[in-house]
Amino acid sequence: MAKGRISRLVPALSRAASFYLGAAIFDLHGISPGSILGEKFFIKQALSRLKEGVVSRKETSHRRLLESTYQSDEIVNAVSDFFGIDNKEVLSDRREYRNICIYIMKKYTGMTNGQIGQIFNGLTFSAVAKVYYRMAKAVEENRAMRKKIGKIISDLS
Repeated sequence: MAKGRISRLVPALSRAASFYLGAAIFDLHGISPGSILGEKFFIKQALSRLKEGVVSRKETSHRRLLESTYQSDEIVNAVSDFFGIDNKEVLSDRREYRNICIYIMKKYTGMTNGQIGQIFNGLTFSAVAKVYYRMAKAVEENRAMRKKIGKIISDLS
């Protein structure tokens, strides 16, 4: 019985290890590690089998990306569903829902400020940082805002 579990676990761990060790090699040759490993489901499944301590180490390559919980499109969909608006409105209007979306993306994805800004019609990285800072302060001070964001995040799960 134990031998069967080990034989199923070894290929998954070897693929995950090749992801960790081979990321720099793939970057040199212009190959995406995901194209060799397979679909996102497989990658998430393999990473979930690894111990939590491996990903949280500072030496782990692409640590922010591995720690990310949600994808940006999932967050935009959840925010638009919560407010009952179209996804395009979330991405273009300068209102509360855009700021909430930016805050959640910054907190729960491995994306940089520049990458988040590109999603929001070329917003600069410094503007994203200011929105995040403002929202973090609002979440800390405003109970209603904490509840809204908590509800959106629970809808994502």
